Amino acid sequence: MSRTLLSDNPTVKVSVVESIYYQSVFLNEEVPKLVVMKVLKSECPTHDEIAKFYNEYEILKEIAHPRVRKVYKKIVYRGKHTIFLEWIDGKTIRKVGRIANIHVFLLFAIQITSALGKIHAHQVVHGNVTAENIIVNLTTGEIK
Repeated sequence: MSRTLLSDNPTVKVSVVESIYYQSVFLNEEVPKLVVMKVLKSECPTHDEIAKFYNEYEILKEIAHPRVRKVYKKIVYRGKHTIFLEWIDGKTIRKVGRIANIHVFLLFAIQITSALGKIHAHQVVHGNVTAENIIVNLTTGEIK
């Protein structure tokens, strides 16, 4: 594996798994981190689309909460506006399926509402809270 730094002009290898772009990247650390590359898909994005996309970056940069995904970098990569986000090892709530244990369900619900409360405290309303956007680490029980 080659050592890749996040810079304004990175040379990175991108893989696609289930339509999620990800890669291992060195973030000025000895151990590479897996990150998600969120790419603005539009071939010719409007000014408003770009502003909205980078507004997400700015908002996430300001929110420091253990249940909110971290954001690392924004760049133009291969002509596409790209944001590097924290990789979360786990499954979406949708893929986890029905949670039969009420205790586990309540622990998940508390974590989700804690994250949404932190987001709302920044005067932001998450416009797309779905079972696909909530990830559970099945080993630790943590949600982001």
